[in-house]
Amino acid sequence: MPFAKTGAALAAALLFSAAAHAADQPKFTEITIAGAPERPADPLAAGRLASADTATLLEDQPGISLYTGGGVSSLPAIHGLGDDRVNLLVNGMRITSACANHMNPALSYVTPMNVSNEDVIAGLAPVSMGGDSIAGTIAVSSPVPEFATPGKTRSSGSASAYFRSVNSGSTLAAQAALASDGLSLGYTGSEDRASSYKDGHGNLVRDTLY
Repeated sequence: MPFAKTGAALAAALLFSAAAHAADQPKFTEITIAGAPERPADPLAAGRLASADTATLLEDQPGISLYTGGGVSSLPAIHGLGDDRVNLLVNGMRITSACANHMNPALSYVTPMNVSNEDVIAGLAPVSMGGDSIAGTIAVSSPVPEFATPGKTRSSGSASAYFRSVNSGSTLAAQAALASDGLSLGYTGSEDRASSYKDGHGNLVRDTLY
């Protein structure tokens, strides 16, 4: 009996302590924080303004070298292996170089302004990216369409231009988009021109008419 009384007293003390502890707990007010995530810095932004050649966006990638064949048609190589040894994907589609001398490589069909992401895989690549390429795989993709919140519209645009005095070369590029919550319209275009120039002896070096 003494043990039962002691147990009952201990249980009562614990219940009282728990009730007192619960009464002392502060009441918190629910706080809702709303905001938009910051966009990460675009690593390709500077490259888009430097040249109309999309392949130059890959210059900082390890093992990449470029063989220039015109104003907008560099041929990328991975560890010295280029041309058909490199698997080139544009928006997931494998594209081969055109013309007999491959003066129009795959990356000449997409402008720097229209590149949002680039992946370089040396050697073996996943089957989903083609798989069998001796040198490696280069994949570039365009920005995905952006939509507005319901009941609103969204617009964006950008433009770039540069000029080279050595051959009177000029490049103009523009991008614009207009979207609702269910429809997105976009335009991307660029123009690149150059003329002949003179060497150090004053002899005319004719342009490639690219």
